[in-house]
Amino acid sequence: MKTHHQHHHHHDIVIVGGGICGLATALALHRKGIRSTVIERSETLRAAGAGIIVHENGWKALELLGVASTLRLQTPISITSGEVVSVKDGKRESVPSWGEVRAIRRSDLIGTLASELPADSFLLGCKVVGVHFHPTTSEPLLYLHDGTVIHAKVVVGCDGLKSVVAKTSLRLDSEGAMPISATRGFSYSPEGHNLGDKFVVHKDVASGSLLGEFPLTPNLLYWFLLRPSTPQDSVACKDKKLIKESSLETVKDYPPEAQATVRNSDEESLHLSESITYRRPWDVLTKKFRRGTVTVAGDAMHAMGPFLAQGGSTSLEDAVVLADCMAAELLVRPPRVVPMVLALDEYVDLRRKRVFWLSLNTYLLGAIASPSSSRVTRSCCILLKKVLFSDPFEHLLYDCRRS
Repeated sequence: MKTHHQHHHHHDIVIVGGGICGLATALALHRKGIRSTVIERSETLRAAGAGIIVHENGWKALELLGVASTLRLQTPISITSGEVVSVKDGKRESVPSWGEVRAIRRSDLIGTLASELPADSFLLGCKVVGVHFHPTTSEPLLYLHDGTVIHAKVVVGCDGLKSVVAKTSLRLDSEGAMPISATRGFSYSPEGHNLGDKFVVHKDVASGSLLGEFPLTPNLLYWFLLRPSTPQDSVACKDKKLIKESSLETVKDYPPEAQATVRNSDEESLHLSESITYRRPWDVLTKKFRRGTVTVAGDAMHAMGPFLAQGGSTSLEDAVVLADCMAAELLVRPPRVVPMVLALDEYVDLRRKRVFWLSLNTYLLGAIASPSSSRVTRSCCILLKKVLFSDPFEHLLYDCRRS
């Protein structure tokens, strides 16, 4: 594939994707004294999706990354409990919380992770179009949109469910989709919200929608809205004003305070996903996540529905576990191919065991919530969830430290 137009560069460890998982992986390696290069297709590090909910297991990872205290200052409210409110009759059901739970701005998390990395850790405005393997050395080659070829010893794809790394080097192209749209945003109230340190989920069974509100500060809320997808979503997702209008239409029968949350939204923070895409649990269990010295992390490995709010926390776990596995090999042996393969295999094995059960749990929750599920399917999923996941907090006990 080499031509006289190509420019060749060499980097030892390349991380594709400058989102939460990519930056966390780079920082986890940096904390171990291992240098890496983050390749991001955008000209700047961006944070799509407004906010993120981080549970106890995610905060353990952030502690190990050395950024937890900074993020706590930016998000002072630690959520202690919550309640689910029925839109139909106003009935309220208390929901306990366990461990540390906070909603944080994605931009705060991205910025904090990036600020802890050396300034020359990033290659911005570089779009990876394919990852292949050198015919002689078997080392990975990254082909960029401008013809540049990057020779690497290790490649970690942190570029999302539609990962170029996963599709071109690992041949991972299967994904599922639920006909549920997800809208996220921030709502600011000058006089302050009345949630205190509690979250609220408004649930409308009739429309199949729900609105979740999570406090970040005394004046700022992170909210998300799940509802059945519509054909208009493909147009609305490109227009912030239309996102707000469609969201207001969805919550028109909700309590006034819930409608106010959407109405007071910062339009620039709004983000709409047309459907919930995920990697199927059986694919997480059976697919190959390492080829040569190429692997994946975050959504590229285990994208899952938002029903447990674990996407971000598990990505942070990935970063810590991968760095631990790589450091155990790199710091005791020369960086040869075979030891790195062993390190990546250990990482994949550890993460597969962890995220399969999370993926299955969210899959069952999504099937229960999906308007397209039959009554029989929904009943079977409810039964399976009761049998397999009777403890609602067990997944939060996970400690990502390798030893």
